Amino acid sequence: IDPCYVFHTINACEMFGRITLDACRYDALWGKSSNRFDVPAMVHRWRLGLGDGSVRSETLFDVRCDFPRIDDRLLGRPNRYAYVTTLVDEETGSVSHGHRVVRLDLVAGTTEHHHFGPTRYASEAVFVPRDPGGEEDDGYVLTVVYAGYLYEAGRPDGQGRQFDVNNEGYRFSLGLGNVIEGWDEGLVGMRENGERRLIIPPEMAYGETGQRPRIPPNATLLFDVTLIRVEAP
Repeated sequence: IDPCYVFHTINACEMFGRITLDACRYDALWGKSSNRFDVPAMVHRWRLGLGDGSVRSETLFDVRCDFPRIDDRLLGRPNRYAYVTTLVDEETGSVSHGHRVVRLDLVAGTTEHHHFGPTRYASEAVFVPRDPGGEEDDGYVLTVVYAGYLYEAGRPDGQGRQFDVNNEGYRFSLGLGNVIEGWDEGLVGMRENGERRLIIPPEMAYGETGQRPRIPPNATLLFDVTLIRVEAP
């Protein structure tokens, strides 16, 4: 296998003496900067021969993307559809969260794009089947929606410069430290489809160091959050 970087796999399964592995493949990383990706990933397929040790590989779609998800019922089994998030900001051309979630048809080789608008950015999509026994593509793509601002007390709405926005959603487990402390505490008690504004002091966000270049040190943050779905652990 040629050298590459892979952070997120789509799926893998064994059929007819071969393992087929689909993943988002980066040809190279960090050539210009240690904290930026030079070129986004593309969906790649490897076929690994168990008997003869052969390797066949190909790029499946001309879509710069990452954060793939499938119907979790099909993990380790043949699947037809995957959902990815584009990684190119169409306004600036920079490598960033993109404006689209794309459904990939791995059999037909076609794509279906959902564009959220020029100021809206997508994150990892989660597929939830409509019915436990339903078809692979019969269900919902669900996530949390939020917008993040630097808090400015002198403004009527408190909204300073926007540093993050996610109108497709972000999936995480509450109370496990997967997000900043202000989210872990501030979202407790929310119901599905509920909306809440969080004003988070620096000690419950990114503290004295911040998260440059988007968030300066000692920044108070403001988030407008909509909770799309609650899942049992």
